Amino acid sequence: MVVWTRTLHETGDFDYGEPLVDLLLGQVDAFEIDHFEDSPCDALALWYELLRLGLRVPLAGASGKDSNGIALGTLRTYVRLTPGEDVTCSGWIEGLRAGRSFVTNGPLLLFSVNGQAPGSVVQTTASQVHIQARASSLAPFDSLAMVCNGEVLAEAAPTGTPAAATLDIDVPIPSSCWLAARCLGQGLVHHRPANQRVFAHSGPIYVDVPGQPFRANVQVAQRFAREIERMIAWCRTKARCSTVEARARLTAGFIKARASLSSKVE
Repeated sequence: MVVWTRTLHETGDFDYGEPLVDLLLGQVDAFEIDHFEDSPCDALALWYELLRLGLRVPLAGASGKDSNGIALGTLRTYVRLTPGEDVTCSGWIEGLRAGRSFVTNGPLLLFSVNGQAPGSVVQTTASQVHIQARASSLAPFDSLAMVCNGEVLAEAAPTGTPAAATLDIDVPIPSSCWLAARCLGQGLVHHRPANQRVFAHSGPIYVDVPGQPFRANVQVAQRFAREIERMIAWCRTKARCSTVEARARLTAGFIKARASLSSKVE
């Protein structure tokens, strides 16, 4: 199981480095998101961009724990096992790899499209799909949203104590896309080393509409292409390589990633 961690790590030469290259080459299984203080998960925008490229990468939650000053389990990853499956570490890993998951620092989140759970590919010839989502939380939250290709298509406000919100609607889908459920709140989750805003996010469900294939976002592809060019320049001029052959091997991986990225927008 390979997870891209520290996803917002930057250097003076480039922003993402080899994890982005490995993801483009199919060698990364999940994208980690962590949650510090009251930030609404800064890495979420980067994950949305990767999905807009057509990269089907599940979301994993993490504490970012590097000392005893950070509580373990600050942001958690829940995985749905298959019916009748025993609870095992390997089952959890394979469930996350398949995208049957949601991340949360409190709210419990259920989400389906045409009855299928996160990680699924929903085949449909209809012009719409049926969305069901439910969030429930001891900590009050502000909204439950359905996200399509990174944009909010529908929202529901919570009611009751504990707070709960439901979306049970038909949504028009003109072309192939990805859908996910998201729960956000301005209220703070207390009793942590650093207070956090309420947050939960499901893994994506991919909708496949025959004749209307998913189209990678060209602007996003161009931005990542510029990053890869910076990485290639670093490989050729600054990377610490003991031999010319070692430098060539290192550079070759970045060049392959550039070709993979180009193929997504052709």
